[in-house]
Order: sequence, then structure tokens, then C-alpha cells
Amino acid sequence: MKSRIFLTLLIALIFVMPAGCTGVSSGISENLRVTKLITQGESIDSITEVRTVRHCGPIVEQKSVSCAAGTINELAFSVQAGTGISLGLEVDVEAGVSSTLGINRESGESLELVSPPDGTIYNYIIATEYRVIAGEALAVTDSGEERILNYTFHASCILSIEQVEDSTCSDGGVIDDNDAAQARETQIAAVAAYIDEGNGLAQESRYEEAIEKYTQAIDADPSSPVAYNQRGNAYRQLNRAAEAIQDYTRSIDLAASNSEKATYLSNRASVYREAGDPGKAVSDLNEAIALNPSFARAYENRGQVYQLLEDFTNAVNDFTEFIRLSPENANAFFQRGQAYLLLSDWQSAVSDFSQSIALKPDNAVTYNNRGLAFAAGGNHSSAIADFTLAISLDGNYAFAYFNRGISRLAEGDYQNSISDLSEALNRGYGSGDLHTARGTAYLQLQSYQNALADFTTARELGSDDLELFTGMGFAHLALEDYAAAVAAFTVAIDQDPTNAALYYHRATAYVELENEAAALVDLTTFLDLASADHPLRPDAEKLFKKLDKSRGNATQPPPTNAP
Repeated sequence: MKSRIFLTLLIALIFVMPAGCTGVSSGISENLRVTKLITQGESIDSITEVRTVRHCGPIVEQKSVSCAAGTINELAFSVQAGTGISLGLEVDVEAGVSSTLGINRESGESLELVSPPDGTIYNYIIATEYRVIAGEALAVTDSGEERILNYTFHASCILSIEQVEDSTCSDGGVIDDNDAAQARETQIAAVAAYIDEGNGLAQESRYEEAIEKYTQAIDADPSSPVAYNQRGNAYRQLNRAAEAIQDYTRSIDLAASNSEKATYLSNRASVYREAGDPGKAVSDLNEAIALNPSFARAYENRGQVYQLLEDFTNAVNDFTEFIRLSPENANAFFQRGQAYLLLSDWQSAVSDFSQSIALKPDNAVTYNNRGLAFAAGGNHSSAIADFTLAISLDGNYAFAYFNRGISRLAEGDYQNSISDLSEALNRGYGSGDLHTARGTAYLQLQSYQNALADFTTARELGSDDLELFTGMGFAHLALEDYAAAVAAFTVAIDQDPTNAALYYHRATAYVELENEAAALVDLTTFLDLASADHPLRPDAEKLFKKLDKSRGNATQPPPTNAP
């Protein structure tokens, strides 16, 4: 049997998404012990912040920024029904799961801001990037009951300075009158303190408390664009899009410089994108780039929006500019690789994923996606090697098992394909595509009952593609359920009416049902569609003659019309 091997591009898109909230007490009296990760995904959550360092006399605002991730405080669980669980009271994470997530391993970064010369103000645009792992985990209560938990975990963070804009104290609104100047400095110090407290709470995912601090900063100085921006960031983390947009809009109106305004526009664009309004997102990002043509994150953000719009060519262009401005950023190459993958430019995708791996060699998702590019280009041996590397970095990576199983199926390694697809299923990836692929592998091994069971499951999961019904037809044919075989082949023919082989196989089922007239019609269609060197043509001609003769005719099979 020849069947098109399907390759599903299960790409882990690195789009900005809310990181999730720390759980609250659920009232569950039993302890829950997390024993296994069922599924695990990864995303990047980028928040661009503005930090201002003033030096007009005393330095009154913070001169360093840091982010820390990789501790138990970064982990948030919730029961599948949505009830939260408070950490440390009801959830105990086993060492194996802790190791997989990287818990209790500090991996934060700090960035020291240079103090400006006396009499100037430095406006720093700082981009903070968090790696977020999310998925489902299996937990067991003291009484032995199993529960499924959803979890999120901030695994690492990266800090970078996007731009430093120098301005004078007079531009910063400093007043010559001594009393007024002192009052302004006191106000600035109070606002900075509130923002600093809010930032610390936000790093611990305590966004509601952070909002309170940012609100206090706004009350102290309603003209502070930084306070509105930071509160908008916190609202965004809580999926409160309308409030985030309102705060970002206020920060845009109050921005003191073009680069600062561009940052706030980019942040608002992220919310528009997440809220499903890509048109407004693109508009904001166009304006941000016009104001600050060197704003790397704006190009990244716009590239992500273009991907949502399936405008992959423009996405590649924006990610290329992102790479030019941030040539050491592994994620920049990763995202352009994904865009190339979606453009079916396999060679360029492989090249970009390889560059991303060179910059960050421990990312399982990058190996998985390079494997997809290799596989899509027909290089399944290299694909299998990459999927294996991904699995070695993340033993619970269900998609990598699935993809390796698909490549092994394409290579004719049916037993190992079944093994990989079963591992993917055990780790929580139970798609119709998986069951169709495993059914195809069982079919090749002549394990027809297992094949039919998988095809049936795929159908129940909503799959209705050509591979599924073709496989079901063959399985029913081998199991001598000829009526079911006819039904399956009929659906397949409806999907691909020019596929000559399908008519031949349905004809063989009709023969077993003693419906010779229907069989002759299918054989006639086959002979009309099939090329002269079609491997099934000799058998089809022989069967046609036999059936035609049994009906009292002695006609020749119709000549081939196919090339």
C-alpha cells in the first residue's frame, strides 16, 4: 500500500502570552503530591519596561534592574476545574519533577544602569524576557486519588537595554525655585519607591499587589508615564486587556521622548495582538518603528503579528531586521526559522534553527522544529536525530516523540514508529493524527485489529482525512468486513476522486460482496485514470476480463487515457 505520509507542523510559537497567576487556596484538605508532568509547552513572555535615571543633584531613582526565575515561588498550579492551590501548603513537588522544571535553580540576571553626568537624565528602555513552561501534571492525594493539575513556571529571564536616551534636566521639567525643586525631587523619590515595590511584587507574580503599588505611584504623580506602563504590564499578566490598553494609552500620551513612546506603543500592540485585534497591533507597531527605527522588539512584535495574519513573508522581513539589531539573540533566529518553516522554505528554516542552537544549545523546542524542517524536506534521518536530541533534553516532550514516530513511519521503521507514537500518547498527546499514523504503522505490520482500533479512535477524535479512510478501508478489507471497506473507500474517493488505486481496492471489496456490476464500474474508472505503468494495472485488467466474461461479455478493458 502506498499512502501519503502526513507531517503535522507542531511548532512551539514563541508569542507573547500571559504568564498566569499564582494560585490561591482551594480549600482542599488533602495534600497533593505532583508525581509526573503529562504535557509541557514553552513560550516567551516579553515585557518592555521603562526605567529612568535622573542626575540633577541627588540621584533619586533606581540605577539597577534585575529579574530572577527558577525558584519554587515561580511555580503556579491549578486544578483542572480551575480552582487554585496555594504553594507550600497543599502541593509537594517530587524531586524528579522539580529537576525537570529547573525549580530551586536560580537563573536570574541583573543589569546595572550607568549613572549619568550631573545635570542630565538618562531614559533607559529595558526589555525583560521570561521563558515560561506550562502544561498539565499528574498529582496524587494522600488517599491515592489522582488529579490533573495545570501549571505554569517561569524558568529563566533575560534583561537587555534597548536604548538609552540622554536629555538635560531642564527637559525633565526641573524647576529653578528651590522649594519647588525640592518638592519635585521628593515626589520623584516617592514615585520611584512605589514603582520599585511594584516591580518586585510583579517578579513574584503577585500582580494584584503590584497594581496597588503602581496605583499609589500614579496617585503621587498622575503625570508619570512609567507608572501607567508598569500597571499596564501587570493588568496584561492578569488578562485584563481593557485596563492594560487604557494604561498603555495614558503612558503613550505622557511619554517624554520618542523612544519611550515607541516602547509604550509596542506594549499596547502586544495586548491588541493577544486580544485578537491584529490590525490595531500593526498600526501601533508601525508608529513605534517610525518613532524609533532601531527598536528591535518592535520588529519582533510586528513579525509575530504578521505570523498570526499568515503573512509569513513580512514576518520574515521583520525578524530579519530583529536579527540585524540583536544578532546574538537566539530567539530572533528561532522565530525567523518558524516563519521560513511556514513558508515551506525548509533549507532557510534549518539554517536559522541551527544558528539558534549555536547561540542556545539547550533548547529542546529548537531541535524539534529543526527536525520538522528536515522532515518536511525529506531528510528523515536528520530529523530523527534532532527529535532524539530534543527528547534527550526533555524526556517528557510529547511532540518530539510524535514527530520522531512520524519520521520513522516515513522511513519504514514501523515498530519503532509505534513505540514513539505510544510514548507521545502516554505523555498526553492524543490527537487524531497520532492514531491515524499509528494505525498506518500497524497496518504495514499486518496487525489489522490494532490498526482498525487506532483508525476508529482517530475518527472519534474528529479526524476525517484521506489517510484515515484509506487506512480504514484496507483494515476492513484485510479483516473481511467488505461492506465497511466499501464505505471507507467511498469516503476516501469523495475526498480524492482522481486517485485510481482507491477505485481498484473498492472494486475488490465489491467482488467479495458479489456486486460485480459495481466492481466493473470501479475497474472501468481505474483503467481510465491509471497510467500505463501503474503497478495495479495488470491485476485490474485481469479482474476486469474475469468479471466481464462471467457476465457473458468478452469486451476488452478500456484503453488507458491517463499519461
